[in-house]
Amino acid sequence: MKAFLSDPYSLICLQDQDEQIFAFIDYYAFERNHFKLFLQGDYTFDSLLMGGLLAHPQARKAKVVYLATILNLSFLLDSMRAERRRQNGILVWATVSAILEHHTFPPDGIDIYSIGWDKGGAAILKMFGLQPVSRVMRGQAEGKWIYCKRGVHKRDLEAIRCRYQKRCERWCELDVRPPAGPAPRMADARGV
Repeated sequence: MKAFLSDPYSLICLQDQDEQIFAFIDYYAFERNHFKLFLQGDYTFDSLLMGGLLAHPQARKAKVVYLATILNLSFLLDSMRAERRRQNGILVWATVSAILEHHTFPPDGIDIYSIGWDKGGAAILKMFGLQPVSRVMRGQAEGKWIYCKRGVHKRDLEAIRCRYQKRCERWCELDVRPPAGPAPRMADARGV
């Protein structure tokens, strides 16, 4: 919640026509120096959130984007495998679109990281063009793979967005709107 309250563009939700959330992804923005301490094992993830999380508008210029929680509730039913793939494509398209629309890219690009918790999560990370680079050394995710793509420029994310554009644009629209109540704004991809 701290990340969302400090950066209203950090949460992408997939909603059905009844506005029920069935999938989401959140991402955090960090400076490279703080994130490097986390990768070296000097910071726990909680310490990284407390000391290195960038708030909006500074987050829009961050050099590190960390894809945190990716959840698609269709994993509950094996019979929804094709639907899950479609929804995962929409999640990737919406997230990349939100980053392209709201992020300022430094000349040397941004670094995108995540941790692959399971086979399904690793598959989604590969859809973002991320590759496994090392394993987490300690903490809750010990032994899990860290996925990364360094030096990502706008054109790289535009290529990913194009890959899913035709399949996803007819199924949803990307809308930035406030959640219920007086809270910050969030990016929301509503399924149609």
